Amino acid sequence: MSQIDYADVQGLVRFGYGQMTSASYVLVRVKNADAAKAWIRSAPVTTAVALKPPPKTAMNIAVTAAGLRALGLSESIIACFSHEFCGGMGQESRARQLGDVGKNAPSNWNWGSYGCEPHAVVMFFAEQGQLDSFIQKARDQNWSEAFEEVTSLGTSNLDGDEPFGFADGISQPQIDWEQQLVRPCTQLGYTNIVALGEFLLGYPNEYGKITDRPLLEPDAATTGLLNAEDAPAKKDLARNGSYLVCGNWNRTSEASGSFFMTKPAEILRTPTNWARKWSAVREQAILWCRSRPNRFPARIRGPLRRINLPMRTIQLARGVLSAHMFAERIRATATFLSGAPARFEN
Repeated sequence: MSQIDYADVQGLVRFGYGQMTSASYVLVRVKNADAAKAWIRSAPVTTAVALKPPPKTAMNIAVTAAGLRALGLSESIIACFSHEFCGGMGQESRARQLGDVGKNAPSNWNWGSYGCEPHAVVMFFAEQGQLDSFIQKARDQNWSEAFEEVTSLGTSNLDGDEPFGFADGISQPQIDWEQQLVRPCTQLGYTNIVALGEFLLGYPNEYGKITDRPLLEPDAATTGLLNAEDAPAKKDLARNGSYLVCGNWNRTSEASGSFFMTKPAEILRTPTNWARKWSAVREQAILWCRSRPNRFPARIRGPLRRINLPMRTIQLARGVLSAHMFAERIRATATFLSGAPARFEN
């Protein structure tokens, strides 16, 4: 197995940008394909190469299946990605499986349903006080010619407060970047080290298999692509990429969502409906206690924050067996995240 080229991986997969407390996710649709490809080629995409000191700002890009079409990629190539990515969140069967019915139905979403799908999400991360200028610099004349903005999803600095109570990292996976573990796994003990192929396309996953993705014949257009590990005579369009889900939820409905391809794998998972309801109830209880500090001292509020066993039980029961299980719900709205913007030239 060849060593991973960190320069071909987007930095979000490796670093998470925890020190960058400001972020904004700008959803766009392609207005001019040539201008969009030119902007992507020149965009300062942050890679997974470790820098000292680390950068104060970062940008990553992810593209939906609809976005790949808008950029000119053929249907035959797009069809080689996962069916969850190609189908998106608006599929009737998927909406039914996920409980997105009634008020939560895709037809009621602000974006993400058929006809309202964003083509890409440009993710901006920055240390405090630097986000606005960073975004403004990116939104140059070429940006205006290339994209039509759907919406911009802002964020808030929680200052270390984790609203869902996951403070101990019990289910936080560590990626096997060095590819030291033998797959399929034969060990009986628990470990949080997860096969690289569970996060990046083009590498063996927990089953020792490599996920389906577009493999292309070598020609002038594919010269810059890496060879496939499992088919050396082919060029691997998605290698070092992954899937990312971007959603916009509130307490009463799931308002929007889209499946993006990033060039990371399907790694996220939202718990089942009853588990989500439990989390919402617990969060409301915490907020209720905080609003009545005289009635409930800290020694009562503290244990309440740790009452998250049902959520963790679900994660462990499904996630320890295989990291694939993390992808079940999030697969509904993915974007392809690519560390090599030039790959969208086709």
